[in-house]
Amino acid sequence: MTSSLNPDREFLLRHIGFDKKIVRSDGMWLEDTHGVRYLDFLSQYGALPFGHNPQRIWDRLKEVADQKCPGMVQPFFNPQAERLAERLLELLPWNLTHVTLTNSGAESVEAAMKMARAATGRDVIVSLDSGFHGKTYGALCATGNPVYSQPFMVRSSSFRKIPEGDLDVAAEVLRTGKVAAVILEPVLGEGGMRALNHEYIRNVTRLCRETGTLLIIDEIQTGLGRTGDLCAIAQVDGVEPDIICLAKALGGGVVPIGAVVSGERAWTEAFGIYHSSTFANNGPAAAVAMEVLDILTEDGGAMLLHAREQGRRLEAVLENVVTTYPDVFSERTGTGLMHGLRVCPQRGDESYFLAHASYRGYFAPLICGHLLNEHHVLTAPLFHRQDIIRLEPPLIVCEDETNTMANALMETADHIRHRRYSTIFSYIMDKRPEEIAYSEEAPTSPRLLEVDPPMVPADEPRLGSFAFLIHPTTTGDLIDIMPESIGRLHPEHQESMLKWMESWFARHHEPAPVFHAPAIRSKRGGIVEGWLIACPLTPQKMLRLRKQERATLLAQYMEVARELGVGIVGLGAFTSVISRGGSELLDHGIPVTTGNSFTAIASAESLHAALKTREGRPGDMLVAVVGATGSVGRLAAIHLSEKYCRMALIGNPSNPRSVEALAEIAGEIYAHALWRLQKGAQSGLSRYLRSRIRDLFPVINDCNRELIGNANPNYKLIRDRVEGSLDGVPPIEITIDLNVVLPRAHGVLSATSHGQAFIPPGLLRRGAVVCDAARPPDLTENVTAARPDVLVFEGGVVRLVEPYTFGRANILGFDSTVNLACLSETIALAMNGTDRSYSIGKRIPYDEAFRVYKIAQSHGFTECIATTRGECALNTHGEL
Repeated sequence: MTSSLNPDREFLLRHIGFDKKIVRSDGMWLEDTHGVRYLDFLSQYGALPFGHNPQRIWDRLKEVADQKCPGMVQPFFNPQAERLAERLLELLPWNLTHVTLTNSGAESVEAAMKMARAATGRDVIVSLDSGFHGKTYGALCATGNPVYSQPFMVRSSSFRKIPEGDLDVAAEVLRTGKVAAVILEPVLGEGGMRALNHEYIRNVTRLCRETGTLLIIDEIQTGLGRTGDLCAIAQVDGVEPDIICLAKALGGGVVPIGAVVSGERAWTEAFGIYHSSTFANNGPAAAVAMEVLDILTEDGGAMLLHAREQGRRLEAVLENVVTTYPDVFSERTGTGLMHGLRVCPQRGDESYFLAHASYRGYFAPLICGHLLNEHHVLTAPLFHRQDIIRLEPPLIVCEDETNTMANALMETADHIRHRRYSTIFSYIMDKRPEEIAYSEEAPTSPRLLEVDPPMVPADEPRLGSFAFLIHPTTTGDLIDIMPESIGRLHPEHQESMLKWMESWFARHHEPAPVFHAPAIRSKRGGIVEGWLIACPLTPQKMLRLRKQERATLLAQYMEVARELGVGIVGLGAFTSVISRGGSELLDHGIPVTTGNSFTAIASAESLHAALKTREGRPGDMLVAVVGATGSVGRLAAIHLSEKYCRMALIGNPSNPRSVEALAEIAGEIYAHALWRLQKGAQSGLSRYLRSRIRDLFPVINDCNRELIGNANPNYKLIRDRVEGSLDGVPPIEITIDLNVVLPRAHGVLSATSHGQAFIPPGLLRRGAVVCDAARPPDLTENVTAARPDVLVFEGGVVRLVEPYTFGRANILGFDSTVNLACLSETIALAMNGTDRSYSIGKRIPYDEAFRVYKIAQSHGFTECIATTRGECALNTHGEL
């Protein structure tokens, strides 16, 4: 059921198994509608100091109600609010003089910034680029991560964000004399659950004093016991804040209330007169806050001492987790009862999905979902750093709860280390781990620790770098990119995983680097470095994107490539289709190639090699090109015309311009054959035209007049001129009907962007050879089984310079000795140090395509014939 409260938040929670309806809460525990209890190690991001529904807080509220104490009585004075202000000033160990009550942390920050501007007459507020101060407009201006502010066009020239720890930058900004205040969190929350360096805080404080700048300390999350003190800043010697912001824990987990505590330097009459808040100063909330302070400080501060002790224990337990499983959790951050656990980045060697999830920040949320659903422990990732799991229990946490949480982390880490991902993801498939544990029974080695790239000799020349854009071409590929245990699930269980992926990727399909190849060698010497960048959309999903959505997806791909600093970007599968053959990517500042040149000519050469094993001569054979109006089909047809004289060009029946486009391509093929004749060629269509045109030279002259100096030659006119001079039937047929040609074709090269199989086995001639260069394939899966007389192999597959595996999935599951020609073209151009784009658009010049083919060959890439992925049937010498 979609939430009326926040459907977008509901979508996220549902996909990580957090869509629980909580009906009861008490202390450290939550209970949902099914009676399942969850240990709360989140405490509402620190807003529950004493856990859920603390009895003393409710007793205090009941007492206030029974006594009919005043609630909201502005503009009069409220005794409860007055007493709270006095109590705060009494407890905080600095020379602070005023208290302004608010309703939330963000409102406290807003009030503090107003106060600082009024007091100094300056407008600039300085914050850290790793800081988080709330989500109201002014607080967002001071919050570092732009993800929170960009959607709302939050802009302010009077806010400066400086890098954490860089004192020189801080000094430069503060000494302009324009800064009203610096705002700091003593322990960064969303910025990584990390304590700021104490010396840095002291130096910033000194700079504030030197420049007349006020110091605002944001204790909204750290204040009131989180670090074992009333304020975390008290642990930093020599620092006296001008303004302290409080909230969260001040309400005892029951009521919303915040406070701004300030000194004389920060207070002005203007602020006192003109700042107010309707719900501030209300009696019940102030009474609760007083009770919170009493609980924290009574018995000599026993609660604070308990929190300090449990914080040390939590730190030790988490350090043990990291020490035991450094391949899963790379570090612990934080202090007191405010910690983060960083999840190691996942590499694509095991699974492109894991690498994508890690880079795009949903791997840690999925781990949190496992902890919640299988271990019933509530944690959450940071919104700012989604590779960090937040561990922030209430102050009342005890050893038993910490041990329960630690055991859950240890067991989860063990599953990840041993690649038991069926167990980790069982909850998103709505299955119990024991239902699908069979997929993990095969022996699996533990996940390797992160290792450095293979050693490359220092003197080995670095020739360049590349990125190759990929995506799954079939639904089956979605399973292939998953961890191995998911691939071993029964189809009905895989279906559950696929449904989750389809739903999640409908919204979250931003590209990510999923594999790093540190060193691929050229036959000529030297290496290139490369990355695979993937998005999880299938061709059908990609083609359904609206124009702007396609542009956004392509821009995201290129932005990742730019971040990696590559020298050239190759377009795999439908990234070429949706970018109009790469033409829409030429203004991104990085050379681009579709890879269609090498794909087309390598496919044509492979088909020719396979046909040579059959009986018959090229002059007797009919070769058909399905998808001849496409970039690959057109180039392949031109290249095949150098070897065969009888050809059929087949276009898309749903395109009304197909026949016209095919006529133009036929004319281009004739022009190419005539040009070869002038160069002395004696094969293929050139030989045929020499023997069948009665008066050849006038035809050649007419063709040359049309071609020379004409940027847009009329190829249809050339076709008409050639075929009008022929003695006999024209050697090139054009059609949009497969049934007219395929039953007669000896060889077929299919290279459409149809997106699904459409050529059945019954259409093919007996003994035919078919090169299917489409991704996904154009031929139906049953062709090989139904027609054993037909040789079917994948086009656009080439043999690599040396065996290389691009992770377990290896693009499309190929053997380590072969891979896609489009990828190989990208690598070869990187090896050649290219600084320009190649193979762009639908009308790639043939001479450019052939040059790319020769470049790839020179670096050691050679075409081959693979009947199934990675299984070479014969090489280019025609040997079985």
